[in-house]
Order: sequence, then structure tokens, then C-alpha cells
Amino acid sequence: MSEKASIYTLAEELGVSPSTVSRALNNSPKLSDKRRQQVLQLARQKGFKLRGFAPRMTNLCLLICSHSEGEDLFNSFTDEVLNGLRQYCVEADLELSIFGSSVSKLNKINVHKEMQRRGVDGAIMVNASEDCLFLKELAKQAFPFCCFMSSPRGFSDRRLQVDHQASVEAACKYLIQLGHRRIAFILSDAKNRVHNDRLDAYRRVMAAHGIEVDAAWVPEAPQNLDAVEHGYQATLQLLNSAQEITAVISMGYELSLGIAHAVNSLGLQIPKDLSLLSFDDSLHARYFNPPLTVMDVPNRKLGFLAGRWTHQWIQNGEPEALPLVAGSAGQLMIRQSTAALGSH
Repeated sequence: MSEKASIYTLAEELGVSPSTVSRALNNSPKLSDKRRQQVLQLARQKGFKLRGFAPRMTNLCLLICSHSEGEDLFNSFTDEVLNGLRQYCVEADLELSIFGSSVSKLNKINVHKEMQRRGVDGAIMVNASEDCLFLKELAKQAFPFCCFMSSPRGFSDRRLQVDHQASVEAACKYLIQLGHRRIAFILSDAKNRVHNDRLDAYRRVMAAHGIEVDAAWVPEAPQNLDAVEHGYQATLQLLNSAQEITAVISMGYELSLGIAHAVNSLGLQIPKDLSLLSFDDSLHARYFNPPLTVMDVPNRKLGFLAGRWTHQWIQNGEPEALPLVAGSAGQLMIRQSTAALGSH
């Protein structure tokens, strides 16, 4: 009696691994069409009963890099990016997965093999920095990935470009028009490439208006804090060392929560004593007390575009470098957390 056909007997006859046979039967895109047809033809010849395997869906992964163990992976920024990416995956009938880890851990493992193990076909990297050494191996393996807004040097062709200069210029000009000249800048992480790009733009814009930025206007809070606590500690440091400050630009909603708490704890008020302008709108920003003025960068739209670009790479091979996205500078949403200097 002949041996019943199985993935193991098929693999032995073809001289391949059982996993290769399994991928062929599951219509995996990681297998060449020639090899897939070889497996399927032999399976039919041997009377192997082909189950009605559903075609495997392409899997896009949002890979969130953290630079400290205490850093939150999810916040209003990553939520918007994720929602935009999810929208693209729904429209394109793709699978969406999420992987988050510290950069130090990612540098210690084989991220390419981990992506294969998870069935990931392409990834969108959030918070990529100069410390992300694992990206070199992914590039060497021709793994499709897009760096969302920030990337190490050498990966600009895979970086979703946004106009930080224009967005910061609009924010600073608005506050300067309100009479503010002593404007502080609070970022959450010195390793965050996006925040540093905006910090550079802030210094250039202030200099262009004849305003010399004092070192105390860009406070450094202790490391390994979540964004809210970071905003709180940085603001206490700021207002203790630079009491002349009349306005603050914050790099995110969570930071702004901490900033507001610090202002209130010192017996001050927003915007009477300190105008506050934050980057990245949030569903909760209009319920901030007072409602938060924001530079609304279209992170949801950008998440959608990052997913589409990465998917096109998977389908058609490596595409052209990502262009500067039109409208990426964002829109100023004026609410009650900012006011003209001395208006109260």
C-alpha cells in the first residue's frame, strides 16, 4: 500500500522543506510562482487533498520604536498614524499588525527574521532615529519599509518627508504677531528626529525675527518619563529658570497636559500668564481647559500615504524616493489657550 501523501512526503520528493510546501499550499507571496506550481502539480498527482485555503493577505506592520523603557508606545500622534494606516489597509484589503519595542532590544534581535515570523510583508517605522541600527539589515534584505517623518542618515529615500520649517514658522509667527517674543520650546525626547528638526526650525525662525533664544527656553526634563510627566517637569524647570517666558510651543498633546498642570500648580493661568500652542491635534484638544490651540499636522493622512507607498513597493518592487507631501506643514487651529500679550 502506497504511503498517503502529506506535506512531508511532498517535501521529501521535491527536496524542499515542509514549510515551503505549506507556503505553496497557502499561496504565500514569499514563494516564487514557479516553485508554487511545482508543489501544486505534485500534490495533484499524488492525490493530496487540497483544502480550500484562503489566499494569504498582505500584512503591513506599524513598528513603533521607543527610546526608553518608560516611554509610552501609544499617544495622540501614534493613534492618528495608526488610524490612517488602518484606513488604507481596509480600502486595499490588507492585514494590519502592530509591533512595538525599545530600540535597544530591536538592535539585539534579527528584526528581518522577526518580521518573517510574524508574516509581515512591509513596515512603517515610527520614531526611527540614529540609534536604529537594525534598519541597515532590513535594507540589506530589501525589506519594504517606510520611515514615518524621521529616519537615520542614509535612509532619506525611505522617509516620509514633511515640511517642518513651514509648520514651525507659522506657529512662531502667530505667537509673535500676538506680541510674544519670549517663546519657549518643549520637546519630549532629545533623540526624536522630528522634534529636533522642529527645534532647528524654531531657532531659525526666531533668529529671523531678531530674537535670541536663551538656552533656558528649551528645558531638558529628566529621562525615562512618560510624556505628561516630562511636560510637567520641563515646565517647572522652565518657569523657575526663565520667568520672563510668555508663550510655549509644545510638541504634543500629552506634553501639553503636563505643561498645563505645572502652570496651574504654580498659581498661574493659561493664557493669562502663559500662552500655549501644541503640535498635533487630538480629539480631546478642544476639551482642554482652556481649549488648546494646535498646529494640526495631518498625521492620519500621512499614515494612509505611508501605507500606500509601502504596499506599492511590495507589489511592484522598490519605488522612487518618497517626495515631500503637499500640505504636510499642517493647519493652525486657533483656540483659547493662546492670547495677545497683555490682553488679560
